[in-house]
Formats: sequence, C-alpha cells, structure tokens
Amino acid sequence: MTNQKYIFVIFVSIPFLLTITATAETPTSDVFTPKLNFDPENHGKKILSEGKKAEIPHYMKQYGSEGKNYDLDDDLVPFIWCETFNRAECRSTNISDCLTSVKCRPERRNHQLGCMAVFVYNSSETERNMPEILREPALKGCWSQDASELRECNAHDECIVESRKTGSKDRSAQFCCCRTHNCNKIARFMQADNSTEEEEDTTENNPETEKKPNGDHFYTIVFGSITILSLICLSATVLCISQYQRKQVRDVTEQDDKIEPVTSPNMIPMRRLEYNAQCMAVINGKLIDLRNTELKEKISKGRFGEVYRGEIEGVYLAVKLCTKAELDSWVNEQDIYSMKPMRKHDNIAEFVASFEYDRRYWLVTQYYSCGSLYDYLQTHTVSFVECAKIISGFLNGLAFLHEDRVGTRYKPTIIHRDFKSKNVLIKDNLTACISDFGLAMKYDGSTLADELHGQVGTRRYMAPEVLEGATEFTSFAFQQIDVYAAALVMWEVLNRTEISGSGDVEPYGVPEAKLPYETEIGATPTLGPLREYVVLKKMRPIIRPCILQDPHSSKLVNTMTEMWEMEPDARITSGCARDRVIRAYEEVSGVPFKTDAETSDNQSAVRGLLSSLDNGTYPEDLVGIPESDVRTALLERRIIEGRV
Repeated sequence: MTNQKYIFVIFVSIPFLLTITATAETPTSDVFTPKLNFDPENHGKKILSEGKKAEIPHYMKQYGSEGKNYDLDDDLVPFIWCETFNRAECRSTNISDCLTSVKCRPERRNHQLGCMAVFVYNSSETERNMPEILREPALKGCWSQDASELRECNAHDECIVESRKTGSKDRSAQFCCCRTHNCNKIARFMQADNSTEEEEDTTENNPETEKKPNGDHFYTIVFGSITILSLICLSATVLCISQYQRKQVRDVTEQDDKIEPVTSPNMIPMRRLEYNAQCMAVINGKLIDLRNTELKEKISKGRFGEVYRGEIEGVYLAVKLCTKAELDSWVNEQDIYSMKPMRKHDNIAEFVASFEYDRRYWLVTQYYSCGSLYDYLQTHTVSFVECAKIISGFLNGLAFLHEDRVGTRYKPTIIHRDFKSKNVLIKDNLTACISDFGLAMKYDGSTLADELHGQVGTRRYMAPEVLEGATEFTSFAFQQIDVYAAALVMWEVLNRTEISGSGDVEPYGVPEAKLPYETEIGATPTLGPLREYVVLKKMRPIIRPCILQDPHSSKLVNTMTEMWEMEPDARITSGCARDRVIRAYEEVSGVPFKTDAETSDNQSAVRGLLSSLDNGTYPEDLVGIPESDVRTALLERRIIEGRV
C-alpha cells in the first residue's frame, strides 16, 4: 500500500513540474499593471480567522478556492475583490486616481464570481499598438454570471483579452474576464496570427529565414508534448484512484453484514456508499447511519421535492428528497436551520440532518403523525379550545421568525414567504409548528432586492400588494405579507371549529374543510380572478355567522380581520396577533401558554449529529448543527465570548 501511495504522488506531480518548467521558458507577453491607491490584499485576510479551521459548506465550493477565488464577509456572504474603473466617470487625467477596488458579491444565488475589463479603441489602430491600448481601459468591474457564462474566461489569475464586436465599423473592443482577487488589474493580449501569410511570403524569398526554426512551431511542439504526457499521467492517476476506491468499497461491503437487503415493495432501493459521518444521528441512544432509512410511503409532493415517511430503528422520520434542480431550496433550508434558536423552538419543525446521497439531497426532520394542518382539518373538527391552541402555536412560531434577536440567542428576521396550512404541522398534543423553509429568507439589511421579489409563494395566500405587484422591499413589508397569509390559515381553522349552541344557525353542522376563496373563486384560482376579488372588490373569505356571534370566537375574528387588511401598515403584527389569541386561549382553557418554549433533546428519540468531512468532530455544544453553516455557530460562540 505504501508503494502505491508513492507511485500515486509521482504520477500526480509530473505534469505540474513539466508545466512550470515550460512556463518559465515562455517569452513574456505585453502585461500592464497600473498603480492602485488602495490595496485590499490584507482586507481579505480578516474574515473569521479562527472559523477557517471548520469545513466550509459544500455548496460554497462552486465559487472555487477560499482565499483565492473568493472570501467570506462577516455575514458569511462570498465575495471577490475586483478593480473598478469607468472612463466616462473619470475626471482626472491620471487613470490611477480613478482606479478603486470593491467587494463583488453574487447577484443571484446560482451566480459565480469574477472580474472583467473592457478596452475600446479605433479600428484603424493595429494590434501592435495593444500595449498602449491596454493602458487606457474603458471599463473595469464585477462579473457575476452563471457557470456557463464564466467559461469564456481564458484564465483565472489575469485578464487575457480577446476581440469583441461593438456594433460600429470604426470602433473595436477587447474584453477579458478572470476569477481571482483583483485579477483584472493585469491585462494581457495574446498576439493573433494575422501576419502568417506575410511571414510565409517573406520566408520563401529569404533563404536565411528558411534555415532558422520558427519559434511558434517550437513552442507548439513543446506544449503539445507536455499535453500528451500530462494526459498519459492523468490516465494513470485516474486508474490508480479507481482501483483504490474499488478496494475500499469492497472492504466496506465485506465488513458490513448488518444491513439487510431491500425487501419491502414500498421501499426505494438505495445503493451503498462509503461511510460518511454527516449522515449520522443518535436514535434511541445509538449512532445510526440515516442512509439506511426505509422510505415507507410518499406523504406529499411539492415544487421543491417529495416528502416520505421513513422508518429506521423503529422510529419514524420525515424525509424530504430534492433533485439537483431543487438544490437552491435544499441549501436555503439548511441555511435557515443553521441558526441554533431555529432548532430549539417548540413551534418550529425539528431538524435532524441533511446530506447528499444517491444523487439526491436529503433533509430529515421529525415525523408528526397528525400530518399538516390542512390534512388534519380534512378529517377532524376542533373545539374552540383546540382551535385557539392551534392558532396560538403557529402565530407564536411566526412571531418568533419575525423577531430580530441579539446577544447569546442571536437570530435575524426570517420571512417565510410561503405560509399556508400545508406548511403547518400538528403534533400529537395539537401543538402547531411551522415547516418548509425552502423559500424563506433571512433579512439582515444586506439582503439583495432581486432575491426578495414578492412574486413567490402560493397564489391564494398572496397578499393584495403582492397580487398588485406593489411590494415594498423592506423587512416590515415582507413580514406583513406573512401576516396576511396567517390570517387565511386562521380562517381555515375557524371554519372547522365547533361552536356550542350553533344548531339553530347551522342545522347541518360544521361545514366541510375548504381552502381560502375556494367557495368564491374555485379550487385552482388564477391570478386574474384572484386579483379582481381580493384587490379590486376588496373581498375576503366568508365567515360563518355563529363564529361572529360567539363571544369567544368573535375575539379571534376581530384579530383575523385586522391581519388581512388591504394596506400592510394597517395590519397588526404577528406578535400582536399572537398575544391576543393567547389571551383568548388562556381565558377559556385556564392553561398558561409558553411563548418561548424550547424543544428538549430528552423529549425526542432522534438527535442530529454533526461531524466534518474529514471525520473530525466539532465541539460538544455544536452537535446538532447542520453541515450547511458551522461557521454561523462558531461566530455565535465568538460573540458570546466577546471576541467580535
């Protein structure tokens, strides 16, 4: 085994050594490096110096190597330093006075980071004047694009310019992009082979030139030989790695005789992979690999994945499976759960683990046998006490999301953006908890406006300002969109509530469960009729007469109507609505409601376990934090200790 390792290292090293040698002999090209008044090189070194020991989230690796292709700011947002310049805005004769360096962040979640430069010149100028042209850029700045667009970057550490059409016969342009910090400070032009024919004619008439070897051909032969040799070495390396991995898988398969073959017809077959500690959880006191979970039945299917009821070690779990197309939602939900308060609140669905397995992305949470509030109301009616308890639960969870907490229990404002009865789960004791944070967004003041556009969520739960396209991009405005949706969920619960003495008003009993506006507009409303009914006519779902007449339920109705007002500023907040409903619940039940109850690890048979990818475990007080953002937890600790 030792000899194999040495051979592997030698094979890997050969192409790099040859490439370095050939590069050292290559003649230098025209390079221009302008002076810069502000050097941010040391600025990028300050980001979480202690936190860098932790493994970065795997989805951050799309940006490249940390410290080279990107760094993380204090809010753990990736950025790259780029030199910026705009000739139209520069008022100085000295270009260096207008050169600055800025942090460039991804404009969209699927964007990668880069820098660019543009050089515009007269078409009459030849490429021999390129060194002078490169001294006067027309534009420099950030280049946030998706992976397909960034493939045109010819290099990472410098800008290699190439011709671009400008739409004008008299003007030409050179464009370049690159993907490391301040790489657009250096602009290099690769000489084109425009003069090949002229050189050939000269060579034919000059016998001395025929005897001299062509330098371009020499370097072509050298690089061609290096490329062929590198391919041979790479093939050998891949073969060695493949054989090594096969041996590992074979050893694991021979040693692991505890996993029984798939026999259940409802179970989705899963192939075995090598042991990965991030898939582990403590179940009934034992460390269990969650990849062995048997998926019993599909519970639901939505835009961002399928949810199954899984079973392992006699314990049921809710398993959400996402495909690569739903990766953004899976990453976003991990990001929300990365904050410790989110994993400890009684009115938030309890997180267990998240990992990638068998080309799908798993998000595992506690399983609640009563299902969603929507499913529960289809087959159950509730008393007023049960109604008030359920509403108090999800309003308490929503108010918790909207709170901006500081100190030892830091949590920014979180906007759910898809609040509905199908995303509220019911525990056995009728405690309501909020789930599905695939569209949720942390609002900490640096959130990008284009990421917070209002046209998300489920149509029938959209607020009037969303249907109108007149959403304000403020934290309060987005919170009030959640409040409007919560009012419609309140209506769903009140519509299935039994009111004593209502026989005269409702001789046929409690009406069947319906979604908001289902009676008025239909089961699948489109935006047009919904906008006309909600915005233009300013109508809301019809409230049962007995609910309005009952002294207790009428209090909830008053709160509900103030939550679905037309204007966001006229609606009460989620915290105010929660306090009102809790008072009504406590008056009728006589039981105090805990607004800040935490989920205890002792109450659950399942507890998530976190380990790094190199099998090194994190500190004990970080156990249970999802892989997506251990840095957040480390930052929390630094804040508590007063080191930030």
